[in-house]
Amino acid sequence: MKKRVVFIGALLLFSFWSQQGILQEKTVEQVVEEFKSSDPETRLAAARTISRRAQEFEIAIEDLMPELIKNLKDPNQSMRWNTGNILEQWGEKAKDAAPALVDTLADEDIYVRSVASGALRNMKDHLKPALPNFTKLLNHSETDIRLKAAQILAQAEPDAHEVLPQLAKALKDEDPHVRWNILQVIKKTNDYAAIIAPDLVEALKDEDSNNRMVVSHILIALKEKNKNVFPNLIELLKYPDNSNTRTRAAKVLEEIRPHLSKEDREVLDSELKKAFLKPELPDLCSTLCSLAQNSQRWIEENFNNPETHSTETSWGFALQSLGALFMVKAAPFCKEIKDISTLIAHDLTQESDPSRCELPSSPFSKLHIFASDVLSATGIPVDSPAVYGKQFYALLLQEILKKDSLTDSQREKLKKELTTTHLHLERNIQISKEAISTPNRGSLFTSYALATSLLVHPEEKGFNILKQSPDPDNPFQIAYSAGGFIKNTVRGSAARAVPIYLALYRNEKDPEQKTTYKNYLIKALENYKKYLPSLMAQIKRDDTHLGEDSLAPYYFFSTVPYATSAIEFLFEKEELSDEEKEKLNTVKQELKTGLLSLIQKNGLFEAQGEELYPSSSGYTNPLGGLALIPLAQECSQEKNSALFGILTED
Repeated sequence: MKKRVVFIGALLLFSFWSQQGILQEKTVEQVVEEFKSSDPETRLAAARTISRRAQEFEIAIEDLMPELIKNLKDPNQSMRWNTGNILEQWGEKAKDAAPALVDTLADEDIYVRSVASGALRNMKDHLKPALPNFTKLLNHSETDIRLKAAQILAQAEPDAHEVLPQLAKALKDEDPHVRWNILQVIKKTNDYAAIIAPDLVEALKDEDSNNRMVVSHILIALKEKNKNVFPNLIELLKYPDNSNTRTRAAKVLEEIRPHLSKEDREVLDSELKKAFLKPELPDLCSTLCSLAQNSQRWIEENFNNPETHSTETSWGFALQSLGALFMVKAAPFCKEIKDISTLIAHDLTQESDPSRCELPSSPFSKLHIFASDVLSATGIPVDSPAVYGKQFYALLLQEILKKDSLTDSQREKLKKELTTTHLHLERNIQISKEAISTPNRGSLFTSYALATSLLVHPEEKGFNILKQSPDPDNPFQIAYSAGGFIKNTVRGSAARAVPIYLALYRNEKDPEQKTTYKNYLIKALENYKKYLPSLMAQIKRDDTHLGEDSLAPYYFFSTVPYATSAIEFLFEKEELSDEEKEKLNTVKQELKTGLLSLIQKNGLFEAQGEELYPSSSGYTNPLGGLALIPLAQECSQEKNSALFGILTED
């Protein structure tokens, strides 16, 4: 009896399997015919078979496609899912179903939406006919559906220029991820994006920084085609209390500048000045002391976070030397830090004054460790901060050695350290040409780096190299470096020209040539004033060199201390004509306005572009502070050498 039951059960199971087509598969022709049946269950069974044997049924795509497209809207969820699954497996061969699949992205069932999404991704290079369906879906009430449509478009190559006006509307979507994906689509339309340039300019106001970055890149790529939206970009320079929007607009304007008329360039320069030089400024004296008193805020987070091409040691050495130099120079103006030189001398020599209680550490307690590591290295410096650090360190030691409070032992140690630093600078200058061509060292020995090194340590060979930097036909077109990989236009050279002519002027012995360099220096300062708004407009942006003049975000803070110092030196050391005095006073006032315009509500300077220069506040604040010092005669009742700012008196 038991055997009979088992046999009957097996027979019934065999019959079921046969009906399902598992033991005996139906032919393609049979299944296709059943797929067209008016009976819902027969059609569904056929759909499941095709789904399971999709590759086998590719030969019948043309015959099946009308039914498949229709079945994407079938009331039965299983039918819609199997249909989507078939199309997903067929990939780009099923491209005729793309418009219907886009509509299916809004299906009420998540699994159906998933297979539709997969099918569209598999035919990503064939979505142009479905663009109207995509743009319709971008208006859907559900964010997830809009986002899915935008993501698929962003990953595809749909040649979407024909629907740019509809895509532009999506740039105002409430979801930043939708906007970002739409921007990726627009980016692929290349020059066609000029059609919606006004919408892109408006999108520079996007609250999301990543989106603003993509928008600016799209606009920059359009170059001269942006001339038509010049008025729109100018309006963004007036955007209130949003330096990021102004910065993005200024970045695009910098790129299209070569394509503007002379009149439009003049308008641009005028509007940049209005945008970045503020009419209401903080008090200079309190600002200077606030920078010093709040030093911990720009010290702690930056010393161990080196920028690209920099090591932690050389970066720490440069920033701590620079920070300490500013604090020592600011001390005569700020009673709260009047003992800073004593603390730094203690840290550098590791020696206490026995007549006093044990001194606390300065904010630069690691400086002697960084200095020891950098000054023990031989050969070509590892990076540019190693060079700049030696400059700042030598200037710092010279300033501390002026103090009467040093013990004999401290003075001896600091003199020895200063001699070692100068020897290192001399060796660096001697191999500066070789260093320029050394790979993977960043901007190791530019004409700026050579000039600032020579201002600290005059060296004949270095001056002979530096004198080759200006263009023989135009002394205000100055090469970025001996490699000449950055264009040397007058506007692009305006920042570096000041320290270069300051170095040549200060160290020239021939009276006639010295007068020539003095005149060049005054003219270089006038150029600096002329292009000051442009330099300031670059500070907060990302990227490095930009536009026909190759301006960079780091040009301003690295050079402005030498500009204010140069003015003070000329007033102190030269018999100036009334005309020269008037010129220098005009530059001085403009630099003061520019510097104080960059002070934020927290009392610190605006940092350089945070996307590329995350540690920039570590040097922008002391560099900006050193630039303020030569302007700060009103802040001190006595004349002192600190008023020469970043440099020391001859």
